Amino acid sequence: MNHHVPNAQDCLTQHTMNDQGARGRNSNVQLSLWDIESYTPLTAKDVEQELIIPDSLDPTCMPADGLWRNVDLIQGYQRMNDLQLETAIQSFEKALNGPSANTQEIEQMILICRDWTNHKLPKTTTLTILEEWLVEYQNYAFPSHVHTFKRALLRQFARKITPDTEGSLNLAEEIFDAHLDNQDYLHADDFITELISVVPDQRYRLYYLIAQAKYLAGRGHNLADEYYCIAMLHEPDPGMIPRVIPEELRELIREHGMALAPVIYTITRILPVYRLDKQMTKRDEEHLQAIEAYMLLLETEQARQQKSIHNLKLLGRQFSEMFPGVFAVYQRMVSAEKALKLKSFFMDKV
Repeated sequence: MNHHVPNAQDCLTQHTMNDQGARGRNSNVQLSLWDIESYTPLTAKDVEQELIIPDSLDPTCMPADGLWRNVDLIQGYQRMNDLQLETAIQSFEKALNGPSANTQEIEQMILICRDWTNHKLPKTTTLTILEEWLVEYQNYAFPSHVHTFKRALLRQFARKITPDTEGSLNLAEEIFDAHLDNQDYLHADDFITELISVVPDQRYRLYYLIAQAKYLAGRGHNLADEYYCIAMLHEPDPGMIPRVIPEELRELIREHGMALAPVIYTITRILPVYRLDKQMTKRDEEHLQAIEAYMLLLETEQARQQKSIHNLKLLGRQFSEMFPGVFAVYQRMVSAEKALKLKSFFMDKV
């Protein structure tokens, strides 16, 4: 079997991991420790029905009896959720004369529709207009039973963003956080993925956000771990630590620093070892050392997979001398998998 080392820039944006858990963890499955699987794309449409919290209080989800015989009321909510606000107002006004009409509730819905009709964005916008709209949205007192409408408003607004400046990129992060507040994790993920296609030079900063959304969605943790590691290896930004969810990774950051933590996490979580961006800027000596450790891990693992004993001895000695702590973790993981008996190779005298 010919093993290859994929490029992080290509693989992370095109593939998602199989949902069977970390590779090689099942002792009954004979896989190389860092075997690279064939990934299957996972989109929001595939899993949305499983993850979106239903509008349990929304009349459109209730049985059509009793209060819900008021057809105009049901249509009002449906049109409201579709952001057809003017026709929603018309339906709600008709519902006031319908059976079992709750006048206070219906008038509140009419008011909400009118408010957001008045806050409709103009065709031509500026960054200031967009920022003001988002502030208004975040401060608005949405009733708990209209969160489908609340989500729809934000999704529509997000399509207005063109992250061509630092300010607009910061606004995009605020929109992402608003998606998280709405528990709309899949659309938060999709939103950032689309941004990366527009501003690929910002991808490593945005990988932190994608990883956070995947963890909060409760799916794709292994792929999220890959995003975290690639982001931290290229841009170990302490300001992004609040977006790091897995406690094991946070503990490694506290113990080893943000630059070296993803190297060790890659080993302990049995993640793919990617070729890094050769053009990356090394922030400091700690970052430079972490990249050297990662590259030694990559070369050592390549030699192990290819069963190149001579190279394995040479690289293993170099790895153990330069980064004894990281190498010890690697050696333990490989030994635990009962792959090659690395210790006997590395300790032999030449």
